[in-house]
Amino acid sequence: MDILQKHRTLLSRLLPGAEPEDLTVRQGQSHLVVIGPDRVVCLPRTAAAATRLPGRAAVLRVLAGLDLGVRVPEPLLDGGGPGTGEPPFLVLSRAPGAPLEPGVLP
Repeated sequence: MDILQKHRTLLSRLLPGAEPEDLTVRQGQSHLVVIGPDRVVCLPRTAAAATRLPGRAAVLRVLAGLDLGVRVPEPLLDGGGPGTGEPPFLVLSRAPGAPLEPGVLP
């Protein structure tokens, strides 16, 4: 099943006003990432990745507080998980840029 269909209700709440055609889905080793116009939703692909979400959010908060000279995605909301009826998720602000092309990094 397509990730946008599978999590349609959750994504419509987390990415208000975004239409499916406005969303891009990227798959990494640990997360599915749904990119909206101004927010990004990270959905962990494994239980281990889900347990790392709070730590990832904490690191991003620290980095965002430093004046690094570049924009860092800022955690906006996290939730879901056992007992909530929703998958674990982390919502981040969207930093400008484009995905790296395959082969750019060694």
